[in-house]
Amino acid sequence: MKTETKETPVKGALIYQPQGAAGEYAKWAINLYHGCSNGCTYCYNRRGVLSHVFGDKPELATPIIKQRDKLLNEYLKKNNMTAHDAIPQKVIRDTTAFVALSIVAKDIIRIGEDVIREDGGIFFSFTCDPFDPDIDMDILRMIVFVLLDRQIPATILTKNTDWLENDKWKDFLEPDADYPDDLLRDLTIGFTITGKDKLEPGAPSTEERIEALRKLHDEYKIKTFVSLEPMTSIHTASEVIKKTYKITDEIRIGAQSPIKKDRYDPSEFVGFIVAVKTLARGLDCRFMVKDSMYKQAETFEGAYRDLCVRNLDEIKKIYESKQKENDEK
Repeated sequence: MKTETKETPVKGALIYQPQGAAGEYAKWAINLYHGCSNGCTYCYNRRGVLSHVFGDKPELATPIIKQRDKLLNEYLKKNNMTAHDAIPQKVIRDTTAFVALSIVAKDIIRIGEDVIREDGGIFFSFTCDPFDPDIDMDILRMIVFVLLDRQIPATILTKNTDWLENDKWKDFLEPDADYPDDLLRDLTIGFTITGKDKLEPGAPSTEERIEALRKLHDEYKIKTFVSLEPMTSIHTASEVIKKTYKITDEIRIGAQSPIKKDRYDPSEFVGFIVAVKTLARGLDCRFMVKDSMYKQAETFEGAYRDLCVRNLDEIKKIYESKQKENDEK
């Protein structure tokens, strides 16, 4: 009897396939930086395998640094400069952007443009906030433009809001006659909104994020989503949903990790799930429940567990149905 062997997925220098819980969000992702200034106490990067290198200040991804430094060394030689001479900041920025764009372009060719497109595009990011104030957001903007110009969907998840006041991003979100009419059709921007500002000391407030979400959804007509993960409490999660369901296309709900039996009251958890199912049926906003919600449900006993799983299954079916309708539009 033959056994099937799972092929190792093709991987680029920057574009890769996220695994585990991250894989629920996207099949392909790019991390331009590692590290984040939001300082979230619940951050999985601060607890997981990256905890020894994950800092409060974002650092460029290693593949970009290596190729950029190689080109900068060539610049020094060409201009008869030594390592002690200061390279103009503009040269460094331009070289960094050129390298990042080149790597992404090569990755797309290697993996296959059609493959990435059919898999739902590329997600930014799992090891940084793509709009962190300490990040050169021009690099992200240029890469996203390249993806959208090739009709490859791009999804960005952030907690930051100041970038909406950046002139270059304003221009990007308000395409003129030089842009393809449907350039922004494949762009989706999400905000992590847990409702617990104390757990996110370096990030903008919940209200600031909600206002940014409204602006993108109502004024710029950009597809949006809310990442309600981790769900810090049933009450807080309910409040976040009430404040955002009218100004977003989708709400993604995940339990707080690590999963604990006593994390939530079983009856409150069941009540919340049933309420979400009702909303999912009646609202245009889609509701996605992550696998962590199932894992949390499995910690409960008897009827609570069964009720949770059954209602989570129904939410999942409603989501898939609405997603299919949305894709067909």
